[in-house]
This record gives sequence, structure tokens and C-alpha cells, in this order.
Amino acid sequence: MINFINEKNVLGLRDLPKNTNLLNLSSIKQIEGPLNFRSFSIKYVVDGCEKYKVNDNRYKVDKGEYILANAQYEGYVEIDSDKPVIGICIDIEPQLIAEIASLHVRPDTPFPDTDLADFFHSENFLDNKYKDTDTFLGKSLRELASKLLPKNDRPTFLSKELFYTLAEDLIQDHLSVFKQLNNVDKVKASTRKDIFRRVLAGKEFLDAHFLEPILIETAAKEAAISEYYFFKLFKRIYQITPYNYLIKKRMEMAVSLICENKINITDIALTCGFIDIHTFSKLFKKMYGCAPSRFML
Repeated sequence: MINFINEKNVLGLRDLPKNTNLLNLSSIKQIEGPLNFRSFSIKYVVDGCEKYKVNDNRYKVDKGEYILANAQYEGYVEIDSDKPVIGICIDIEPQLIAEIASLHVRPDTPFPDTDLADFFHSENFLDNKYKDTDTFLGKSLRELASKLLPKNDRPTFLSKELFYTLAEDLIQDHLSVFKQLNNVDKVKASTRKDIFRRVLAGKEFLDAHFLEPILIETAAKEAAISEYYFFKLFKRIYQITPYNYLIKKRMEMAVSLICENKINITDIALTCGFIDIHTFSKLFKKMYGCAPSRFML
């Protein structure tokens, strides 16, 4: 069943059951107040902007973005717009997520990874904001929105298969996050997540500017930690140094351009952020075992 929420019935959200599968399609201009996460919750903005506070973290969620949080968290929501802000709120029952997560086995054993199954409903889970273009879950949310928005052909009933798919996508997206969080020093959950968010901010800066002549020091400033601490944490979390991560990103783009065969090798080297063809060729051969000019032969 789909619940349609607006200013007139928004207070009815308080009466919805906890720990069950729910989907709310909302169209709201003004709202402000406490927000209870009834289960594992996905807050996706289809159009407009919603502001959330999850424990001590604030999120400005724009069109095409979503946040995740579980019932361990306290929330606050604010919408203030001249036109209706369209959002999709999805609750997934804990048992369903735990069941699907438990099917993933630990890489070092033939047994289910019970820690992963518990992760999504514990205080260790990383509440965070994501773009729908960057994740498996985001792709499914975009497809879901395209089905829900047309009023004339909008489904009135949702099968449980939808929630299976969303849970599978959620877990797929977080396999690496779960591992990376565990790579942070064993401190209390809130500190571990704060450290991870800082390093993630630095990584996202590198992702956005990897073609530019940037310094690791600049990414460390984005993470609000020292350059050495950023280097140490980045390597521990992602199993690669920040410098090698930059080179890897640039090389991946270079390979893509070589395969397109539209520009020459020298131009590819400069386009991908290398200072000269010599440096590029040397690093390329080290990574791929041949010169760039021989890659497609």
C-alpha cells in the first residue's frame, strides 16, 4: 500500500506501524518538527529540498539525493518551499534486511556474516547522504519515482518484491562501507563514524577534482585533519594511498579515452592530469604492463 502525505494528513505519520515495510509519497510545502525513524528509513527527494537533522548531523537533501538512517537515531525535518516538495519515504522491516544480509558470507569463511546483518540496525550504521546517480539503491529509487509520479497510471499496491530489491541494493552499496568502517581504529561508534565521514569528504574532493593539479594537503583540509593523519586513515580505510588513488582514477579515464581512439596519447596524458607524456607512459606501463600506444594492439 502507498500512503499519500500532504499538510492535511502529515500528523497521521505518527500512527503508522514500526518495523514494517512502508512507502509514503509526500507533497509538502511547509513542515518542521521531530522525526521518528520507525524502522530502517530511506528519505529520497524527487523534487525540491528537504532538510534533516539526524542526531548531530545536518543534511540538506536536494533533488536526486537521499539519506539513510535506522531506528537507533533521532531525527528532525524541515521543509520550507513556495511549491510542493515531492519526496518518497521508505521503511524496510529489520528482519528482511537481516535475512538478506545474512546470505552474504564472510570472505574468509563459508559462514554467514552475522556482523553485517546486525550492522544496519545498530548504532554503528553510518547515516549519510547519497546521490541517486552513485549507487545501486539510487538507481532503483529513480525508477520507482518514475512509476509513482504519473497520477493517471500510479500503482496503488506494491508487492514485497520491491522491498526485497531495495534491501538487496542497500546491502550491495554498503558492503564496502561496512568493511571500510571496520578498518578505522576500534573506538566508540560515534567517533569511528566521525573519522570515516572526514576521510570520505577528502575522498569525495579527490573524486571531484582528480583531473586537476591538486595536492593531497588540499584534500586533507577538506577532511579537516592533518595531511599525515589523512594519509594514514585513507590508506587504512581504502587499502590504497591517496596519491595512488588519484593515479588510479586518472589511469581509468586514460584507458577509456584510449579505447575511444579519438585523441592522441600526448593529449590524453595532459587531459588526464599528467604533467607530461613521459610521466604518463612510465606510470601506465607500470600499471598495465605495456606502453599506452600498445594497449589496444
